Amino acid sequence: MLDREVAAVHEFLKSGKMLHIMRDTSSHGVPILGGTYGVNQAACDRSLLNRIRGQVLAKPKKSYDQSVLRTYLYPKLVHSSIAHDSFTCQKFPSSVPFPTQRKDGKFVGNRRYRSEFSEDTVKIECPVKCRPPNQSRLEILLKIFIRSFLYWFYKPVEVLLEEQTN
Repeated sequence: MLDREVAAVHEFLKSGKMLHIMRDTSSHGVPILGGTYGVNQAACDRSLLNRIRGQVLAKPKKSYDQSVLRTYLYPKLVHSSIAHDSFTCQKFPSSVPFPTQRKDGKFVGNRRYRSEFSEDTVKIECPVKCRPPNQSRLEILLKIFIRSFLYWFYKPVEVLLEEQTN
């Protein structure tokens, strides 16, 4: 579990809201994801949760859980939700920035436990409007400059070979 994820969950628990959603890449452009949500059971209607769990387990086919969450859970609890969102913060209600900055491109929702996904990272910066207000522009620009410098200073071998042949 990433420190970023832990910090977001702590913020959710302090909020007293019923539903927690995390969207941490540009591909997380749906209202709720099967692996990055949580429900505060103490604040929520247990009968609703039991019905939804029954629906998810009734038809265990690929992506069915997403459909049930989007159709039943999300509309019922969105009014009492907090959604940590690093890319689509203006698309969905209750969106707030993650409380911590992403480190090394690692993102919430990555299936790191599977070897074919273990090296997946987010390679683009999240939009300024989706960042915490206390992250200074200087920090952001410095980070972009350093990445650009490192890229040009340590160009991949393929790029160097291509430049030599042209």
